[in-house]
Amino acid sequence: MRTCMIGVLALLAALAAFAQTVSPTASLQILSPKPGEGVSNDFVSVQYELASPTSASSTPTFVLRLDNSEPVQTTDTQYTFTGLTPGTHTVSIEVVDANGTPLPGVRGQIQFTIQPAPPPAPGR
Repeated sequence: MRTCMIGVLALLAALAAFAQTVSPTASLQILSPKPGEGVSNDFVSVQYELASPTSASSTPTFVLRLDNSEPVQTTDTQYTFTGLTPGTHTVSIEVVDANGTPLPGVRGQIQFTIQPAPPPAPGR
């Protein structure tokens, strides 16, 4: 029983240490696309960064969601969504801890628009 409690305490300490590697004043900045930007492709490359990054000893995990799709987890600061239909889309990004729990206040969201393809030129 004592060994189990020590293990649980060690796990809790490790989780707390991870959560503390992200500055409590950290904020997520979405660099591209810009809010409201019109994109003329059927894909978009989303770039983002932490304004107050984690300590050098850890790599943050980002969870991205496009509209109501399944979330994507990555440690990269860029992700490309493909096969997008014309219209307005919303991307949300948050930083999560080792358990997948979102860190408070470290979230960003933007909307952008996929432009419809131009009609074919007459006579072609």
